[in-house]
Amino acid sequence: MLAAESMELAPEKLENEILSNKYAIKQIPFWFFEKIEDNSYNLVTATNALNELNTSAIIYMLANSNRVLQKNGYVYIRDSGKLKPGRHLIDYDRVLIEHMGFELIHWLNVQNRVDMYAVPRIYKKVKNVELTFGELFDLLINRETTLSQGLDFAQNL
Repeated sequence: MLAAESMELAPEKLENEILSNKYAIKQIPFWFFEKIEDNSYNLVTATNALNELNTSAIIYMLANSNRVLQKNGYVYIRDSGKLKPGRHLIDYDRVLIEHMGFELIHWLNVQNRVDMYAVPRIYKKVKNVELTFGELFDLLINRETTLSQGLDFAQNL
């Protein structure tokens, strides 16, 4: 297993490790997604991450997860299952289904922070929908929108 964040390698050496075929499982930070070949993986996970990201980072993660994931591959998400009020504009669970060609395979029926911490769910990529970061951003937000200090201050110019 390659745990890319913990290797403490120079960026070019880390890139070589990420792109190598030496590992069956790779834990790769999403800022390396652009280096990964299209349709090259069958599983992408986001564990306690997406509801901590800002709007642009969520869109970046969704677009690149979709790009690197093979058809019939899976996205596993585990977080609170709720958007943070005043902070999140992107309902990534809905976006996967409505805009990106995924279907919900399973959403574990548990109460977050009562039964367990973070709600697991898994989506399957059933259609190849090609959307770049820019295209997905325009579809969900609109490039003319300015965000600062959370969504309570969103402005459409």
